Amino acid sequence: MIKHCCVCFLMLISALVWAKDSKPPAAPNETAEFHFIGVRYTAGYIIARDPSGKKWPNAFYGSRDDTLRGKAQLSNGKLQGAFKLECDKLVQGKGEQDLKVLGELLKSAPGVRVALEVRALNNDSGAVVLKVGEKSIAMTVPFQIRYLREKDGTKLLGVQLRASATAKASEVGLKAPDAPSEVGFDILINGWVESYVLSKTENASLKELQQVYP
Repeated sequence: MIKHCCVCFLMLISALVWAKDSKPPAAPNETAEFHFIGVRYTAGYIIARDPSGKKWPNAFYGSRDDTLRGKAQLSNGKLQGAFKLECDKLVQGKGEQDLKVLGELLKSAPGVRVALEVRALNNDSGAVVLKVGEKSIAMTVPFQIRYLREKDGTKLLGVQLRASATAKASEVGLKAPDAPSEVGFDILINGWVESYVLSKTENASLKELQQVYP
């Protein structure tokens, strides 16, 4: 219960920080390689919501060091890459699901996972596959990009990407008469430079870390 409350709190804080952020964007000559790997609980989250507001949202997050995979390159002011966020934990997973947007799925299959595979990110647009349980939906979504820096606003530490997507209820497997016609998804993904990743693990190098989580 405490862990779930902490995750909800982190989701709220990340939204507020994003809204108030004033850190400079990437400079035209700035380069960096961001790794989507090995930083537990700072990987990101996926929130499923009912656009009509009738159902409560479901929030998912990753709980393992291999929650994220992939990398992105910043060069000439543009961010490109491919990566995947897999969320295997549900906030308040033991609570009542009937009033929640994906409750129908979670009652029949409590271990439902939600994932976003970004197959090709081209700066602020990405070709992605959204996965909800056994269902996969291919789409193109716009991304908002925020660069994470040291407190003085200079050295790059990471990148944060936000996206929103919408899928038909039938595309995610909802069939109940009271199911919403559409399900919205709010996504946040964090990637980090190598030095930051290694500061959060006991591994000496990314190569070593990748051997642990191939």
